[in-house]
Amino acid sequence: MMKLTFVTVVDQAIYEPGTAQLAAIARRHGWTPIHAPVDYGTAKEAFSRRLLENEPGAVVFRLTGETREVVQYMARVIREEAPTLPFVFHGPLCIHRPDSAVGVSDHSLVLAGEPETAFDRLLAHWPSQGGFVPEAIPGVWRIHDGETLRGPEALAFEPGRLPPPEIEVFGGASLFRHGTGASLFGETGVFPIETTVGCPAGPASNAALQSFNHPASPSIAPRRRPIDGLLDGLESVAGAVRHLEVRDRQFGFDDEHSERFLRELSSRFPNLGYSLRMNAEPGLPPIFDRLDSGRCRRIVLELDAPTPAIKTRSPGLRDPDRVRDALRRIVGAGIEAALLVSVGLPWETPADIRGKLDLIREEGVRRARFLPFEPRYADHLYSVCSDAKMLPTGEAGWNREVYHPLRQDCMPEEEWYQVWQECLDLAARLQVEHPSVTRSTTEGPVA
Repeated sequence: MMKLTFVTVVDQAIYEPGTAQLAAIARRHGWTPIHAPVDYGTAKEAFSRRLLENEPGAVVFRLTGETREVVQYMARVIREEAPTLPFVFHGPLCIHRPDSAVGVSDHSLVLAGEPETAFDRLLAHWPSQGGFVPEAIPGVWRIHDGETLRGPEALAFEPGRLPPPEIEVFGGASLFRHGTGASLFGETGVFPIETTVGCPAGPASNAALQSFNHPASPSIAPRRRPIDGLLDGLESVAGAVRHLEVRDRQFGFDDEHSERFLRELSSRFPNLGYSLRMNAEPGLPPIFDRLDSGRCRRIVLELDAPTPAIKTRSPGLRDPDRVRDALRRIVGAGIEAALLVSVGLPWETPADIRGKLDLIREEGVRRARFLPFEPRYADHLYSVCSDAKMLPTGEAGWNREVYHPLRQDCMPEEEWYQVWQECLDLAARLQVEHPSVTRSTTEGPVA
């Protein structure tokens, strides 16, 4: 049985639901999935040695806008030592810009369609004993003999064909029992799940948020995932899980599917609390008014534009006034409010960023995660930042600093780092002052 190694750049989360789904598909087709997480402190020599020691039959790289340079660099390093080893690239960048996704030539495949459907079709034509795939596969582009060969049009998403996510490849129960890399806010005992593929609001404007949102084509409406399979995956690690973190960026946009998910969750895991992600625009979804605050312990929103005036300068940013209104409704319903906050946008000043901190304090937010802004590759803000020479300029390839905030021409560098430290201080203070709602308040196993 051949090994299929999944490489992910661990700058936000160790467990990535989309990659776990691909790993499950690989196992169903007779491959042995292996996970090779890489952070920006990993020496390239150590990465190369560890990956090749596993003797993979193919390597799968997850590619997002903010990891594009380092993933392409890793691929080139491995290509030098293994000239014919097949590579597969998947992720948000492969869907939105497949023509620019690959930086190495030959023996490479790009999942340009919906990842699960394209990957399932690919492995159905790819024998688990290895070798390169000569056939044209729907939703799969090929790099061969120096040419990019487009595959047939991607097939429609088929959720009924998906097996439960492959959790063991990420460490299984021990990851959730002891690790913090599965949670948005660094908490143990948290299991992330995605009930849909895609988001009606489109991709996040901040590339850093792409690690928390499964990619989908913006031209296709979000699709439902099979609920039974998702809960089967949860059941396999239930003894290590105290809290469920639903990652859908707009949970509740599909009212019927969301209601059914919560009913099934309550039936199979009556003691398990959960968090939901929602959008404040155009308003919280109708399902919000029907939530049980005893089970729904946290709602997570995104905040990027510091003022309505800045929102008007770029599409895709959220209206801070709508966010404030939504926070008041959440807190008023007895549910914890949490924020994923992008800082360092073009046009922001120290006063703008401190205004976000004031909003957090004034509206009773109890958890905040601050993310240095980096524009999603090829979107409007990417062009703005590129023209203004505001993109990160760390060393090419491996040593690129994802967490280095963008240079801000509107403020001195020292002042920028000062306000960034204030953000981190507030996040730490919230964790100290408010006990985590992810800690189970019931006795006994959750399932």
